[in-house]
Amino acid sequence: MIKQLTEFARRVQDEDMLALRQPLKGLHIKMRLMADTEGRVTLDEHNAEVVYWNGKKEPDDFIIWTMNVIADAWMVGTNKCLDLPEKGIHSASPYCVSMKRDSLEGGDKFSKDKVKITARYQRYFSNSLIFLDEETLPELGVWTRFFTEEGHVMTFLERFKELYESVDMSEYVTFYLDRPMEEYSLPHQRYLADKLFNTNESKTQNPDNPLEIMGTSDFFNGFNSKKPYLEHKSATFAISGRITEAEAHLLRRFQQLMGYRILPNPLPIFVSTQEAEALQQELFRVAKIQFDGEHRPSHKSVIQALLENRQREGLGNYYLLYHAQGEKILDFDFVPKFEYKLQRENGQPWMLYHSLFTSKVADESISNVFDFQDSVLPVLFNNALVVKRKDKPSLYNWFGDLGTKDSSTLFLVQTYRQTFYDFIYKSRRSAITFTVFYRIMRKSIFSDLKADKIEKGYHTHERFILEKLNIWFSFYHSFSSSPQHTTDMVNHLQSLRAFTVELVKKDSPVFIEQPAQFAFVSGQIIRYIFQQISSEKQPHEKLERFLRAKSGDQLKSEITKLYTQYRHIKVSGRFERAMGQLMACSDEQLNADALPFMLAGYFSDNTLFADKVKKEEIPNEDN
Repeated sequence: MIKQLTEFARRVQDEDMLALRQPLKGLHIKMRLMADTEGRVTLDEHNAEVVYWNGKKEPDDFIIWTMNVIADAWMVGTNKCLDLPEKGIHSASPYCVSMKRDSLEGGDKFSKDKVKITARYQRYFSNSLIFLDEETLPELGVWTRFFTEEGHVMTFLERFKELYESVDMSEYVTFYLDRPMEEYSLPHQRYLADKLFNTNESKTQNPDNPLEIMGTSDFFNGFNSKKPYLEHKSATFAISGRITEAEAHLLRRFQQLMGYRILPNPLPIFVSTQEAEALQQELFRVAKIQFDGEHRPSHKSVIQALLENRQREGLGNYYLLYHAQGEKILDFDFVPKFEYKLQRENGQPWMLYHSLFTSKVADESISNVFDFQDSVLPVLFNNALVVKRKDKPSLYNWFGDLGTKDSSTLFLVQTYRQTFYDFIYKSRRSAITFTVFYRIMRKSIFSDLKADKIEKGYHTHERFILEKLNIWFSFYHSFSSSPQHTTDMVNHLQSLRAFTVELVKKDSPVFIEQPAQFAFVSGQIIRYIFQQISSEKQPHEKLERFLRAKSGDQLKSEITKLYTQYRHIKVSGRFERAMGQLMACSDEQLNADALPFMLAGYFSDNTLFADKVKKEEIPNEDN
């Protein structure tokens, strides 16, 4: 992984990073040292430059200056803070002190810290001043005392109360000493030389270049020296590998780039020797065009642009990296070939038929994996995996914590989100099998059935169930390579509805002969009885006992019990004919694939009612 990431970082020009990164959100304060006529140095607190920047306007010259200064004044990572172990001061320069407002008095972190930040300023300067030459130190005494004198910082901020109270607890309060850029750069280079590697004890000369230092990578890496039970006692070596100082700098550059939220997440890192450079530069160009200063370009939009610009149908030979704000790598995997389009055997795109069980939404073409992600997954996982938001970009919970408290949904997402991530982003089409898709649909719909209640005369979860049935029948055969499951379920559904219309006619010549017909008619009968029981609607949770039937005879027995329980209800001739046909069927007429057909019968327009609307459709009807 290190080889691929350092090569990626080497392709990134410094001007690219400077052009795209954003200043810190929060309060920026620049202060100056001044000398009186007798040469005494004081800190000019009364003429400080104080600006609050929240990212909602173009940065002025001062804010741009702060952005450039921070590049030479920031920590390598929280494990290399200069106020360890509390990790509250994120700058790493004797000329700069930066912390989130939360770490200052009044913040939650301040109240939780055993050693308050007011007591850690001295530690911070003790650790940062060592990176300066001795002759520079005396004049900085007034600068350090500004922080180490009890209550001085908060007294100063009180003078800018309105600006300070605008700062969110997650935003920064940053103090800068007015110094030329080169003066910031020198101590920071010394800081990096000390902190870039995991530990100084591992440093050694490069055997191939004695002028070059090597050490163990600090890039998402740690040692277990304080936990002997985690050490490899049987290993013949103390360290498995070292990297050069140049590689350590490149890894830091890469980590910075991830933290700037400039590039898409997940990020493709191309490695094909002939095209990698061109593709990577094209990715940078697209990202810069799409970056709006706050929201990173989406993986979807960048990939689509690369495909369109190069007139391709797919990409390949790249590593896919998913990270959390540049702080943690969550997934790193090779993608030999990315297949963008979703097509049937006849070359036509996949279709989501919303009209199968609902009527307010037009049918939708699902022509690529991102269409599937954005149109299907929010419904399938109850807006917990792909979170659709009104007037805002969707959220994608591929890794990390989930925002749902629904245990059934939580189980489904935790079990299958890696599967769908691989299917969409890595083109592992075999990741979702017919069995996996069947289990997800069954579990998800059963969850909605159990949760359904009647409120103000309406079913609370019926819309969710119908949307999932649209998905199930639209993609029933899309994830199967078996001839057993290649039936066009959309056409099959229409034929079942037409079959039932014929079945309930007086002196009908058709009979139930197929398991799908048996299941569909069962669903129609159950829903008919539920709707005849009383004027009050029956919650769909009562359907579950029928869906769990293991055989045709068991299902017929459950339906008979229901009918006998409510034998006082008046039924139509259509119902009687359907019921008679069903009871005449053999046990073999229910198989493992019956569930979607029973649900389809239950939620389709019911043909068993004798009403005037159906008279034209079914002639010679008796009541």
